[in-house]
Parts: sequence; C-alpha cells; structure tokens
Amino acid sequence: MVVGDRAAVGDATEAVLAKLKFAVAPSPTVEDALRILVSLRPDLIVAREEDAPRLRRECPENRPVVAVNDAMRDDPQLLVDEIRGALRALSN
Repeated sequence: MVVGDRAAVGDATEAVLAKLKFAVAPSPTVEDALRILVSLRPDLIVAREEDAPRLRRECPENRPVVAVNDAMRDDPQLLVDEIRGALRALSN
C-alpha cells in the first residue's frame, strides 16, 4: 500500500513496487489507509516520513511501514533496498 499523494511519497514509489512484482493499492491519506487496512491487509505500507509513526501505531496486525524520505525520492534504489529489508524482516 502506498499512502499519500504522489508528490509527497514520490512518483517512483508505485513504479518501484510494481517492478518488485507487488500489486499497489494507493491511499491518498492516512485516515483512508487505516480504514482500508482492516480488509486489505497489505504485505507492507510505504508512506511519507511524517505519516509513518501514526501508521505504525494504529495499523492492525503491525504491518511493516517504510518511511519515504527525501533521499529515497531522489534515489529510488534506496527505496528498493528499504522495501527489501522490510520484507526480509517480515519473513524471519
């Protein structure tokens, strides 16, 4: 799941997730994401750095949250590495 508008989260986020073979469910706001999370149950959540703490606190089932920062927006490989790390931690 990608939370936030494309300008804030980064235009490349959805493309990176698709490249990693993930279905992407966009959510424009944290509130919408929290409502959707009850039924959708994504493997991980990608969100703005500012929104990540709230999602971590309020997300059912403690899904991993990748916080997108400025460096990740500038270098998509950093985002890929963070997503892969979160997924590895989930499978352990």
